[in-house]
Amino acid sequence: MHPCDARIGATAQRQTSQSTVLYQISLPQSLDMETTGEIAENWKLWKEKYNNYFVISRLDRESHEYQLVMFKHAIGDNGLKLIKTFSYSKGENANDWHIVMGRMEKHCIRKVIEIFNLKDIVSIKGTNFLQKRLTISSLS
Repeated sequence: MHPCDARIGATAQRQTSQSTVLYQISLPQSLDMETTGEIAENWKLWKEKYNNYFVISRLDRESHEYQLVMFKHAIGDNGLKLIKTFSYSKGENANDWHIVMGRMEKHCIRKVIEIFNLKDIVSIKGTNFLQKRLTISSLS
C-alpha cells in the first residue's frame, strides 16, 4: 500500500510543536461538464477546490506521476475522456498535471465562447443580418 493511499479522499496531517493535527478532506466532486452554458463557471469552481485539495493533502510532496493520476481521478469520467483526446506539442510535457489542467481550462473557456457564438447566430436567424449588424455596431 502506498503511504499516501490513506489520503485519497481522507486525511492530511500537519506537524505542530505540540501535536499532530488531522484534517478530513475529500476529493472535490467530478467536474460538471453536462450543464450547458455553465462550463466556465463550473471549471473555475472545480479548479479552486482541486487546488485547495492539492495543498491540504500535500500532493506537492508526491511524484509528478502521482500528481497527474490524482488530477485525472478527481476530474471524473467525462473529464478523463476529454483529456484522452488532447494532443501536445513537442515541447509540452503531457505527464505534467499543470499542463493537462491548462488544456482543460482552455477547453472549458473555448466551449463557453462557442456557446455564445451559437447564441448570436441563433438570434440573427430570421432577422435581417445587415440590420442586426448595424444595431450591434452602433452600440459599440
